[in-house]
Amino acid sequence: MSPDSMLYVFVVLRSVHIAVAALWLGSAALLVWFVMPSAGNLAPEMVTRLVRRKLHVYMGSLGGTTVLFGLLLYWHLTRFSAASMGSHAGSAYGIGGVMGLAALIIGGAVVGRSVEKIA
Repeated sequence: MSPDSMLYVFVVLRSVHIAVAALWLGSAALLVWFVMPSAGNLAPEMVTRLVRRKLHVYMGSLGGTTVLFGLLLYWHLTRFSAASMGSHAGSAYGIGGVMGLAALIIGGAVVGRSVEKIA
């Protein structure tokens, strides 16, 4: 692959990763700060609409897509070689990746339980 095409792949991976992560974070903030606290005050029809429209699937797909593109980006930058992953940049990306995976797991557990309670 030519250096130009490698740069193109990097830019696309990074752009998609950042855009989907921003959607994921914004959606989670909206849910945590506004929707969930007022869910008890909403009409039951509104809450069931959120569940019927599969908001939990949307949140899960955003998280999964963010983590998937993050892993692809990490592979693109390090090729999973010990030397690359052991560098300062590789370590920073690795720590970010572990935090992203933790956010996905915790978010999935919290959203899953919340959907069960709402339903």
